[in-house]
Amino acid sequence: MPRSATSPCIPAPRTRPTRSFSSVSSYFDRIPDISRDQDRTEKAVAELEEVVRKFPNTEYAISAKRRSTSRAIQLAGKEVDIGRWYMQKKDYTGAINRFKVVVTRYQTTRHVEEALIAASPRPI
Repeated sequence: MPRSATSPCIPAPRTRPTRSFSSVSSYFDRIPDISRDQDRTEKAVAELEEVVRKFPNTEYAISAKRRSTSRAIQLAGKEVDIGRWYMQKKDYTGAINRFKVVVTRYQTTRHVEEALIAASPRPI
């Protein structure tokens, strides 16, 4: 583990979970609702997963997992909303592709059932 130049017993700043987690928190706090572009949400999820990977046995990992789960729900909801919009426009291929993203990427969210129902063929 790299050590700080000031003290051989203190880990270097880049390896401290608090620094990494506070960086992630700044992304997390600026996440818009699902009606907006979700680039920040995707960046936040990637950063949260990095905290869990680097510091698996810390309180920060527990919090990061919780936050990551809530953001995955948000991203899945956005995909479902876009899929519904495509359905209204009768662009069924676009809709199915959005619903497929929900089913493959966000398998543990509550939006999977809605995506499967919306993508299923309906009797005429």
